[in-house]
Amino acid sequence: MHLPPLSTVRSFEATARHCSAARAAEELHVTPGAISQQLRKLEDFVGQRLFERQARGLVLTDAGRVLLAGCQEALAALQRATAQLRHQRQVLLVSCTPVFAAQWLVPRLQDFLQSAPEVDVHVSTTARLVDLAAEGVHFAVRHGLGRYAGLQARRLLDDDLQPGCCTMASATTGSCGRGRPGAPSWTPRKALCLWIPTPPSKPRWPGAAWPWRAAPWW
Repeated sequence: MHLPPLSTVRSFEATARHCSAARAAEELHVTPGAISQQLRKLEDFVGQRLFERQARGLVLTDAGRVLLAGCQEALAALQRATAQLRHQRQVLLVSCTPVFAAQWLVPRLQDFLQSAPEVDVHVSTTARLVDLAAEGVHFAVRHGLGRYAGLQARRLLDDDLQPGCCTMASATTGSCGRGRPGAPSWTPRKALCLWIPTPPSKPRWPGAAWPWRAAPWW
């Protein structure tokens, strides 16, 4: 099957519809020079002139009118076919943190896909707050207070976290717990591993002196 490149067909159809290479370039987000180049390629392919330049702009030749009818019919058929496929397969883009994806979402994803085979789920992992509309994200899962302007937030699950530290940390000198009798303090150079949940009205363990911070939640 000997067919012209699709880029030449799109450039030709847009130029014929607007009777202007400049307007076609604006529609296709390319330069007028690029449109002219595509038109020359298509004319070389069919071996005939497709446009005549007149005072009011570009005018189709007889060959151009024949080709335009075929191009519009073919592009319309292609549009209908792709629209049908896109309707059959729904794509959902979910944004979440890497830890949440690995520990909670991905292990449960296969069961969902089996129950909804017409849905394709794409997972994007990042810790930053995403712009759902600008980035095409359908759902985002985050740690936080759930207060996001212009968005609907639903609590997905409670994260029951407790403080813990590396076994190599030594109870010697440091700032954590300073000023509380009998409280351990940790060497600043040692790794302290601490997960902090959404800050409650007061610390959850007696005498806790760790400064609470708001962590992204949902």
